Amino acid sequence: MSSVPERNISAASIATRDLLPGRTPLKIAVLVGSRRGATVGAGGTGTLDVLRDLLPDDDVRLIHADEDVAIATGTDAGIGGSVERIQELLTVAPALRWHHVLSAGVERLMIPELTLRQGLVLTNNSGAYDLPIAEHVIATIFAAAKHLPTSFAAQGQRQWHDDPMNTDVRGATLVVLGMGSIGGELAGLARALGMKVIGVRRSGGDGTLTPDRLADAAAEADYLAVCAPLTPDTRGMVDAKVLAGMKPTAWLINISRGAVVDEQALLVALRERKIAGAALDAWWAEPLPNESEWWDLRNVIVTPHTSFSSPSVRERSLALIQENVRRFKTGEPLLNRVDPLLGY
Repeated sequence: MSSVPERNISAASIATRDLLPGRTPLKIAVLVGSRRGATVGAGGTGTLDVLRDLLPDDDVRLIHADEDVAIATGTDAGIGGSVERIQELLTVAPALRWHHVLSAGVERLMIPELTLRQGLVLTNNSGAYDLPIAEHVIATIFAAAKHLPTSFAAQGQRQWHDDPMNTDVRGATLVVLGMGSIGGELAGLARALGMKVIGVRRSGGDGTLTPDRLADAAAEADYLAVCAPLTPDTRGMVDAKVLAGMKPTAWLINISRGAVVDEQALLVALRERKIAGAALDAWWAEPLPNESEWWDLRNVIVTPHTSFSSPSVRERSLALIQENVRRFKTGEPLLNRVDPLLGY
């Protein structure tokens, strides 16, 4: 099994030690999607379904979507589930002190029942998705630089496409908006390819810029990768002003949340060829409606929010959960603790 990412371990040093050691065995409610639904992988067993075997000393209860969450009464900790299911769990488990979600983004969970509840800590799955998402961004950069979408379209039409306008990735400038675990992984891969990387993050420091300098950074970008979480501060951060200052040869890549980018401003920029193109894995409405004009834009690479997909995600997720269960039981600070004030 994969070890917990080093970045997550180092992040624990800033977590607040306000959890009392949990009792042994720990009572854990695992909210899975369905008996044969989204939690079931290619091998027939879902990520969460194996937790009972991985945590034999604890009272792990798998609660499927068609089961009453009331069987989780008296639960110490919860794992997984939709917002609605988590709200149900909170009503029947007043002693719940920790809940772990399997997503990196938690904007949908910034609800009073979770953020204002005394003694409850929320953690996310940050770190499990870093590598596949970073690799996805690099793949789209190469696809854009080598005009692969144009070649694929020509192949479908049985046309011999001879385009001499390919560009080099080495030496190109990548601006990374959001230098968290995903953005940091992406920056490392890009530098290894010889790209110049400019990071933008809320706190700045360590050679990065603060968000008020985003427009300046974007003006230098050959590629602008949106990796920042969706919060009230980042909603619409990539706006018409930022897009207007970008090079006509630049590409925007979004693997975060659609709403970090102003949709109409990006549509205009792409239609009018103010920027060269966009590779979008995060959307304003998901799934993308059939009638959406995004499908028809020739300078857009459309992927269905699957940049996180990788067989290794399951192992990293389970390793993170196991480590946090251990920490919870010993009173150590939990990894990936969400700050409700920041929204991530």
